[in-house]
Amino acid sequence: MAALPPGFSRRNNPDWLPTAGSSKHALTGHRDAVNAVAFHPVYSALVSASDDSTMKVWDWETGEMERTLKGHTKRITDCEYDSKGKNLGTFALFWIGQWATNKFHDIR
Repeated sequence: MAALPPGFSRRNNPDWLPTAGSSKHALTGHRDAVNAVAFHPVYSALVSASDDSTMKVWDWETGEMERTLKGHTKRITDCEYDSKGKNLGTFALFWIGQWATNKFHDIR
């Protein structure tokens, strides 16, 4: 990532701040609160992690849910793709998961 100019911050830059009504899609499907969202670094996909112990893979261009990932038994507190998008790390109480993205994305 390129360095930001002195005095520049994404927090106070209006181009980086969402505005009311600026949502592109309403991603519904989790049965409990969503704790984290991770955008895939290459493809138009994102993953949401929830208190319902699932992750959902979404196409952020269409807003459609592609699949639900199950494996955790406790609430998932965080998720993040690696820099190339080949793995997804998930974090839950007393458990850390690693998911190979080629198992749930159509990676070409």
